[in-house]
Parts: sequence; C-alpha cells; structure tokens
Amino acid sequence: MQTNDLERNSMDVLVVDDEHLSRKTLGLFVRKLGHRLLSAENGLQALKVWAEHAPRVVLTDWSMPEMDGAELCRRIRDREGGTYTYVIMVTARTDANDLVAGFEAGVDDYLTKPVRKEELYVRLKAAHRLLASREALRELSETLEKKVEERGQELAKAQHQLILAEKMSAIGQLAAGIAHELNNPINFVSLNFQVLEEHLPLILEVLTAHRRAALAPPGSDEQLDLLDRARRLDDESSLDLISSEVSSIFQQSRDGFQRVTAILNSVRDFSRTDSREAFVFSDLNKGIRDTLVVAKHAYKSHADIVLELGDIPHVECISGQINQVFLNLIVNASQALAETGRSGKGMIRIQTRRDGEHVICAITNNGPVIPEDVRDCLFNPFFTTKQPGRGTGLGLSISHDIVVRKHGGRLTFTSDENDGTTFRIVLPIRRGVESEVRHE
Repeated sequence: MQTNDLERNSMDVLVVDDEHLSRKTLGLFVRKLGHRLLSAENGLQALKVWAEHAPRVVLTDWSMPEMDGAELCRRIRDREGGTYTYVIMVTARTDANDLVAGFEAGVDDYLTKPVRKEELYVRLKAAHRLLASREALRELSETLEKKVEERGQELAKAQHQLILAEKMSAIGQLAAGIAHELNNPINFVSLNFQVLEEHLPLILEVLTAHRRAALAPPGSDEQLDLLDRARRLDDESSLDLISSEVSSIFQQSRDGFQRVTAILNSVRDFSRTDSREAFVFSDLNKGIRDTLVVAKHAYKSHADIVLELGDIPHVECISGQINQVFLNLIVNASQALAETGRSGKGMIRIQTRRDGEHVICAITNNGPVIPEDVRDCLFNPFFTTKQPGRGTGLGLSISHDIVVRKHGGRLTFTSDENDGTTFRIVLPIRRGVESEVRHE
C-alpha cells in the first residue's frame, strides 16, 4: 500500500535521464537512501513506466530527446488521478525564466547538476513530508465527505419526520371537523334506516295479505274476504306514500354513502406519507379538492371558497407534500379571516394555471394585510403571530422547504389592502426545470 510506503519513509522513485552515467549515479543515490528505483532514458519511456508503476517521485532531467522533462511533467499532471506525483527537475539551468517555465509545467522542486547525495536526501525528505501531508489530507477529506453524507442522510430523515409530524399535527387539529363531516351523512343514512325499519312490517303485512288472497280458491268467499282485507291494509298503511318514500330513502342513502366514500378517499389521498419520497406525475387540481374536503370544518364558518382551477398538466412532485402545502395555506387563510371579527364570511380564492413549463397555484384571501414588520420572518422556522396553542410556527417554513428545496419551485406572497393576501406557488411541470415564469 502506498500509505504504508510513506510511513516507512520508502518510496518508488523514477529516475529519468538520457545520459547513462547521470542516470546510474542518481539511481545509486536513490537506492542508498532506502528508496525503490525505477528508471527511464527519455520522456516517452518514463511516461509508460509512470503509468504502469505510479511512482511517488519522479527525478527527471530537463533536456532529453523525444520528450523533455517539462513536457513529461505536463503529461503527468494531465493524467494523474487521486494519487499525486512529486516531480523534481534535475537541471543545470539557473535562469529565472527557465525556472518559472518549469513551475508552470507543474514541477515541484529543482536539483542543480551536479547532484550531491546530501541535497538529494533533503529534497526527497521534503517530498516525503509533502506526500504524507497530501495523503493525510485526502483521507481526512474522504472521512469528512463520508461524515457529511451521513449527516445529510440523517438531516433528510429528520426533515421527513418533521414534515410528517407537522402533517399529522394538522390532520389531528382537523380531526374533529373531519369526524363532523363524516357524521352528517352517516346520521342521515341512520335516520333513513330507522324509517325503513318502521315501514318494513307494514309492507310485509300487506304483501302477506295479498299473497294469501292469491293462494285462496279463485272466486271463493275466502278469496274475496282476503282481498278486501288486503285493500283495507293498503289504505290504512298508505302504501303508495310508503313506496314513494322508500325510493327517496334509497336515493338519499346512496348519496350519503357516496359522500362518506368521497371524504374517506380525500383523507386517504391527502394523508399519504410518501415514505419513499417518490416523485410521480400528480393532478394538483385533485389535490386541492381533496385538501378542501379535509379542511372544510376549518374554513366553512369563516370563508366561501372560490375555485378557478385551470386546465393544467399533471406535475412531477411528491403529491402528499404538496397537499400539505395547500392545507397550510388554506388553514392560514381561514384563520386570518376568522381574526377579522367581521359579521359575514370572507373569501378564499384558489386559482391554478399553466405558465410555460410551470404550473402556478395562487391562494388569495381578503383578510387583514400582513404587517410589514413580520414579512421578512414569515418563512422562518417557529415564527408565528398566532396565539399559543394555535400553531407551531413550522407550517410556512415547511411549506417553503417543500416547494423550494424539494421541488425546485418558488413560494412567494403579496399583501395589500386592495387585492388581499396572495400566496403563490410556482412548480416546474418536470423536475430539473428552472423556476422562472414569464408572468406573475
């Protein structure tokens, strides 16, 4: 291992010189200093040896046929990967311009001819220290990168748990309202079944009377008496009225069951945890409708909903997280309207439209204007202007993180007396599209 080589102060050293005597002398010094020797007689040959054996140090002459030392150094710098090669130029040149040219080619150090063993020892020792430092730095960098990756995964997991907790908190706060919305159609169906329970004995009694009359001998006194009794039961039980009521009861009960199913489906779609955080193409208009079902109890006393949903394409997103953004903004708008103390209801307008490769969703309320002194803090974690117990201060912060960081979109707002407060979500239709829109 190269790391172990460095720890033993022993390295592979490539000596490159077209003069046999110089190459032999340098090689002898290298061996006596305890290093392993590789040699080449020109730059081209040296490049092949370097590619095969990856020596840690190259001692190269400057002037050589076919490829000089400077060009050899440039080739090494172009091709080396994670393992650094320390290049020492052995030359008789002392002109400053030559030295600068060598450094520009990537040379690390110089040895002046004739080479003395003591000076070579010092240069190789310096090379060893530098290479050891680079090796330690590389290992530290890899360790840090691994730690950063681990922390990043932990942070992503924590963020996912926080988003999920905030969603569950929102659903928990709306649970009573959802239960109320479910309770209405269920109670209605229950009452209808009580009416059916009252009508059913009368219907069965009439049917039994007609059945007995039909089984009696045709034209006999018994049959006539049974038919007369059946007709009296028809009149007494108002069978025609009951028949019309039964038809209505079944239709109304069917509507109630459909309402329950729609609510449960909306809650199910809204409450997806997206545990794998899968991006799929989703219908944002449907997500808005599902969210309105979930949040109905929060806004129905304070706001009328105006839906202006455009013909938009499906958007590549984590649908459960985008639904959470819708919920946060709708509930916030409802709470803002509730705080006005107005006698009548306010208005929440939800609009969607396409703008080039983006979809825009604007949620507007005609409640109070957002104060100037809090606008810069609105997306900060744990910042809230609500009374204690009415919010965690995470809703808008999480919404901003979901839209901007996770989906590469934008979440902005405007607030004034004339147009009310509008939160505008801009999402790319496909991932990787820059969040620029032509018209706001």
